[in-house]
Amino acid sequence: MKIATYNIQNLFHRDADLVKRDMGHNLAAWIQEFESLLQKRFPKSERELQRLEELSLLLGFQKTVYQPHLVMRRKAGKLYLRKKSSVAETEVASSITGWRGWIPLSSLPIKELSMAHKARTIREAQADVLLLHEVEDRHSLQEFDRLLAVEEEVDHTYAEHHVLEGNDPMGRHSGIMAKEGFEVLSLFTHCHARYGEGQLLFDFDFQEYGLKTPLGNKVWLLSAHFTADGKEREISDARRWEQAVHVAETYRAFRDGGYEYVAVMGSFNAPSFCNSLAPLLQETDLRDIGRHPSFVALPDKDVDSSYHRLGAYAKGVNLKQRDYLLLSPALWEKVQTCGMDRRGIWPEKRPQWPVFKSLKNQEQQASEHPLLWVDVEL
Repeated sequence: MKIATYNIQNLFHRDADLVKRDMGHNLAAWIQEFESLLQKRFPKSERELQRLEELSLLLGFQKTVYQPHLVMRRKAGKLYLRKKSSVAETEVASSITGWRGWIPLSSLPIKELSMAHKARTIREAQADVLLLHEVEDRHSLQEFDRLLAVEEEVDHTYAEHHVLEGNDPMGRHSGIMAKEGFEVLSLFTHCHARYGEGQLLFDFDFQEYGLKTPLGNKVWLLSAHFTADGKEREISDARRWEQAVHVAETYRAFRDGGYEYVAVMGSFNAPSFCNSLAPLLQETDLRDIGRHPSFVALPDKDVDSSYHRLGAYAKGVNLKQRDYLLLSPALWEKVQTCGMDRRGIWPEKRPQWPVFKSLKNQEQQASEHPLLWVDVEL
């Protein structure tokens, strides 16, 4: 049974505010690199000229304007829909349907190459069960599965598709896909869990999935998305610590209930040495696949391949750890091999690592997160 977890950062469209934030986060680095390349004497190498062209696009020199696919307008109390390339408008809602008000389209389409790299990362993983974070909805997940199946000339790659909406208002939810023979028996969400003075504990979600393998074994997968660092680091750390406590307590409840095969995974958004993750990483018997002897990942290039940075996944895999795949002792003993695929991540600075040949810049990357996988004999 091959299990994988992947924060895919949306499938087809992403909230415009998130896109702007991602671009703003890297703006200073792009400007600095662009100016540095400009100051180099001629003749510049072909790679330097190519990078200048990439940076000019990222910095908006071509004056690219994001255009929505659809425009919604209200006229005389009715809602009309017009395709961007069309002049004609179609009535889609009126007083009969009970619609009132204005509906803005606040998401931007994901680049075609970025989408292709997401699909390739998943297709090459060949996971029997795949848990995804930051998925728009179930329909999008089904459509994405059809893209995965195109090369195999079948209707679908996965037999089951489930998405449970959490607390995020920007269209980022958690989902699971399972291949034929792997049955999803139950789904449960902790989106209503609270802490402190009644605040919602998870700004995304924490979910439980019960599965049955083709041989009849029962496996429980606990999938969580923790709070990322905000402007006030202490508040983010405190929130993550509460989330880690809740997930650890849920895991212990499964173990006390006699369930041996349990995995905990997701984006925890902090390195393993961070105190906010201690309740989960240090106070339970869960073990990180990155510490397993069979863990494989394409190493960094050149001198970084022999180095082990603090908070990285492993020696020569110097990517700051934010995503985890943790196993109970019984599952750990069943591991055949495990690893990480980060070929869809664009390495903006050192360290550098091997990427897909078609990946040329950050806008084309599949996600900022790697795909983690484990193959267990059940």
